[in-house]
Amino acid sequence: MTTRRKLLAALGTIGAAAVLSPRIQAQQRWAPSREVRLVNGFAAGGSADVTCRILSDALKPLWTPPVVVDIRSGANGFIAAEAVARAPADGHTMLMATMGMMAISPELPGARLPIDPGRELKPICNVVGLNVMLVVHPSTPFRSVPEIIAYGKANPGKLAYGSAGHGSSPHLCAALFAKLAGFEALHVPYRGGAPAILDLIAGRVQFMIANFPEVIQQARQGQLRALALGGSQPASQAPEVPLLKQWVPDYEVTNWFGLVGATALPAEVVAGWNAAVGQAIAQPAVRQRFADNNLELIGGTPGQFQQTITSYRSRFGAVIRELGIRVE
Repeated sequence: MTTRRKLLAALGTIGAAAVLSPRIQAQQRWAPSREVRLVNGFAAGGSADVTCRILSDALKPLWTPPVVVDIRSGANGFIAAEAVARAPADGHTMLMATMGMMAISPELPGARLPIDPGRELKPICNVVGLNVMLVVHPSTPFRSVPEIIAYGKANPGKLAYGSAGHGSSPHLCAALFAKLAGFEALHVPYRGGAPAILDLIAGRVQFMIANFPEVIQQARQGQLRALALGGSQPASQAPEVPLLKQWVPDYEVTNWFGLVGATALPAEVVAGWNAAVGQAIAQPAVRQRFADNNLELIGGTPGQFQQTITSYRSRFGAVIRELGIRVE
């Protein structure tokens, strides 16, 4: 196996096209018998919500019962996660989980989680990936990754970066960048990604590593300056933005949203859901809707999704321990 293919297998990163799960059988082994609730733990209009709504629309032609999106926001997604973990394990209540919920929060000392995601949620299928992007305020002198790294090394602790809060994905993505690049930076946590981005636009912090869909428009409008992408592949919507790993070779991170259910889900339910999602996201119109929202398809088997979760937990757990990050 080539080095690139090993990386893709280990980290669950996204190639130019989705890696789709093969149909388990010509006909699904399982299908819902009543309304399906696809639970989203984050606010309406965000990337998780958009993912849920596109997927729910794509599943409707495959199943007779309706698939509805149920928003239960709060506690970094864990209100929704607990609801799904405690729901009957019959496949009619599923969760759109995030990288932060599955791979970061369980590793954070001090985090008081209502459930253990690794034990109480079962991976079904990784659905979409979100490239992360290093952006700076236009008033800074940084026009390339080497320039921001050089400044950070010469001025320890003077570069401030915003995040959606202690232990959030933007926090860990930026902390990993600073660690691998060899400089110290000041973390400024906010109550959510939107206020962090607003303060970056206002110039109150100097940089951020944010989800690509959440900052690309601001970068195009000149409110932010895009320096690099964190994933393994250039973004088709912004091919001019280079990859961060050109200068920080070990940096390769893609945020993701994937489908999970209660841990006691029977194998036939897991198989039925995985097959249905594979069919749904293979439709050209569905693929286009995801692309229009700057979301890149992943797909794959439950085992591949579990491998991605395990790999990301290990990597971010090491960063958390080394930097002494904890939730107070």
